Amino acid sequence: MVERIFTGRMADAIAAARAGGLATEANDRSPLPETIETRMADRVNKRTASEAARPTGTLDAAAAWQVVEGGHRQLRTLVAKADGLALGEVMVEHPFFGPLSVYQFIELMAAHEARHTEQIQEIAHTFAGRT
Repeated sequence: MVERIFTGRMADAIAAARAGGLATEANDRSPLPETIETRMADRVNKRTASEAARPTGTLDAAAAWQVVEGGHRQLRTLVAKADGLALGEVMVEHPFFGPLSVYQFIELMAAHEARHTEQIQEIAHTFAGRT
């Protein structure tokens, strides 16, 4: 759900930048700030997702996986269509971290997914220890 929300925000920002005459890429890319990377990797301090990002429990595993794969396709398509544009200049507002470039937002999304992967692995290890 988060990926779909973030991809939509990036698509809107890229469309607005294109309409404003966005230039071509000049290899001007700033990485995700280390403070954000550290916060995303922090598995000790729990965070509560916004209402829009909370799972509703209405999807079974197969349907949920299709949604995840669809979000990945949507993001890849967005990035492919914007290839060559100065995405380092396109800023997208994150509700907690503030303005991030499209590149930084994509890195944030990867870190977010990695965080959930670690959560799933922890759950799997917990269940494996109980059986």
